[in-house]
Amino acid sequence: MDSNFIGEIRAFPYSFFPQGWLPCNGTRVSIREYQALFALIGTNFGDSDRQTYFTLPNLQGIVPVGIPVYSPNHVPGKLSGNETVTLTENNLPTHTHQAVGDKHGATEQSLATNTPGSTVFLSNTIATAPDSKTPSVYSYYDVNDKSTDFIQNPAMIDAQGNGLPHNNMMPYVPIQYCICATDGAFPAHD
Repeated sequence: MDSNFIGEIRAFPYSFFPQGWLPCNGTRVSIREYQALFALIGTNFGDSDRQTYFTLPNLQGIVPVGIPVYSPNHVPGKLSGNETVTLTENNLPTHTHQAVGDKHGATEQSLATNTPGSTVFLSNTIATAPDSKTPSVYSYYDVNDKSTDFIQNPAMIDAQGNGLPHNNMMPYVPIQYCICATDGAFPAHD
């Protein structure tokens, strides 16, 4: 590209910004000093008194998104999205969990565990092997004995999580975005 356009935004792999370019960091700049840039981006990217200053785009920690012309859902300069998200029950689809209890018997005992899995029965740990953290004895439910109350480990059905937001950011590499402020041509409109 032989020349730049005023208002053009580019990514630069170094920590300084080239002559005639300004960092896209949300800084307020003088309308008088950058009249052509203000004529192009106006107040799209933050506050302005429309007489002395306007705000540059802030692309620090932000991903630019291309927009179709005249998109009602994507307005140039309007911030959208979140770095973190807290999921609630309302965010989850309706679903169920199947709990399978174990019954007496050598085969069933070998399949018993307090760790969920598709090939095991969930059972309450009541003892561990000496000098080991591995459960060795589980409580069992005899499905044929209707007089026995079955008490599963409460952790099987308790609420889990702590309600804190989780990181919602895709993998990223920091790059400095800059906007051409003076060293470029004023773009022509069709």
